[in-house]
This record gives sequence, structure tokens and C-alpha cells, in this order.
Amino acid sequence: MFRKIISAFLIAVLLATLSSCALLRSVDESASVDTTEKITEENKTEGANVTESDTEPPETSPMYSVPVKRPGDPFTVCIDPGHGYVDPGSTSDHLGGKWEREIVREYAEKLKSELEAEGVRVIMLWDEDVYVTAAEVAEAAKAAGVKFAEEKLVDDRRFAAYNRSVWANVLHRETYIDAFVSLHVNTYTADESVWGTRIYYCTETENEAASGKLCTSISGAIGNSLPSQKVRYYADKAEDAYVVTKVPEMASVLVEIGFVTNEAEAKNILDEKWSDSFVDGLCRGILACKS
Repeated sequence: MFRKIISAFLIAVLLATLSSCALLRSVDESASVDTTEKITEENKTEGANVTESDTEPPETSPMYSVPVKRPGDPFTVCIDPGHGYVDPGSTSDHLGGKWEREIVREYAEKLKSELEAEGVRVIMLWDEDVYVTAAEVAEAAKAAGVKFAEEKLVDDRRFAAYNRSVWANVLHRETYIDAFVSLHVNTYTADESVWGTRIYYCTETENEAASGKLCTSISGAIGNSLPSQKVRYYADKAEDAYVVTKVPEMASVLVEIGFVTNEAEAKNILDEKWSDSFVDGLCRGILACKS
């Protein structure tokens, strides 16, 4: 019964937000973008100061209930293509006019196809045609019994990191999610020789072990798929961690595919054969974590 109520509510939320799409697409997305620096809603200061009030459900919420995977449920992955809507993310002179959100969406679609071919159930966290407002995230979270700090939700047409993390937890109530993967590209204008794939997870969560396994598994699999690629992983404490690695209630990682400020790496990232190999490694790393 609860699943039916949440399903009906989510459908209503998504339909209700379709009317905002025309306005959303009319916004000049590049007007306030500094192309020389990485723009990321996953910055490590947003939502970093976790207080006791952040870990308790609002008084208006129903009793908090932890999702339980049912026997026979397929392995489920939620993919978050970083940035989007009015936030195009990063770019560089080496991308031929492309932006981070376009690149990671392409990688996300490839990953989705590969995972589904392996029998994995895939959920895309968000859709360009449907913007879920902060009020709608809060309402759905309260109805689903998700713990969150309402004051951290923002309604700036970016679907910011905290919003999307709470939304992932709402979806987790409807369909048990085994792994959450947020995709990005990196920049470092101070030294354009810097390159390589970087993968992050948070050590101070209830899912620390599962997130660590997912992180190291993906790291190793990408290294096997692209032997010449430098791949590093980072275990962050909560105060230093990205929002999307510490707020989701499931195993979660943030994957920085590479540095688009490095000319050679930007070329690789745009190369179809290279991207296929990268996604294949990413897919294999995720599949290795199936329980």
C-alpha cells in the first residue's frame, strides 16, 4: 500500500512540474558561467556541517523506516549525471564548445545501456524535462519518511547536490537502490598538466563499507579497461566529503572521469572508443559489487 501511495505521489509531482519546463529552457544558461573554473553543486562545503538536527526526521514526518531489499529484487543502480538545468557545469577550450552536463549525460546513457544489458535495473536520478522543486522534494521526503534538513534544500533551478541526494533517498523508498553513482568531469586551471580519473566516497556513513567496496571496485575495473589511464580513489571524512557521497542512504560514489583542462585528456573524454572503454570499466566495477 505504501509503495502505491509513494508511486502515485511521485507521478503527481513529476506531472505537476512539466509545466515549468518552458520557463526553464528560456533561461540563458551561460550568462553567469565562468568557463575557467569548475562549477559544481557537489562542492565539499555544501551541507558539510552535519548537526544532530540533520540526522533526525522532521516532526511532521512519518516514522522513519529503512528500505529493505526484497528477495528476487534485481540489482538496482541510480545514476546521477552531474549538473544540468541552468547549471552546465565545467568546460574548457579543449571541448569544442561542449559542457560538462552534455558529456556526463552521454556517459550516463552509455552506462545505463550496458548495465541494463546485464540485467541491472537502472534509475536516472533526474530528467532535463522535469524539474523537481525544493518544496516538492521536501513534501515527497516527508511522505516517505526520509531524514533531511529542510533548510538545506535550495530552489535555484540547478537541482543542487543536497536536493538530488534527498531525492535519491525518496526513490530509495520506492525502489531499493543498491548503488548511487554521480558522474562528473574535472578542471584545474592552475596546472593544466594535471590529469586522471578520481573517485570519491565518504568513510563516515552507515554505508562506509559498501561505498568503499564500490569505489575500489570501480577504480580497479577502469584501470583494467584503460591500462594507460591514471585512476585514483579517495576516502573522505564527512567534513571533507562531497554531498552526494555522504547524504544518500545507499552505497555512493562520485566519479570524476578526467580533467577537461588537460588537452590530451579532454580529447580522450570526447573520443567514442575511449569513452566506451571507460564506461565498460565503470560497468564492470559496479557489477562486481552485486550481492
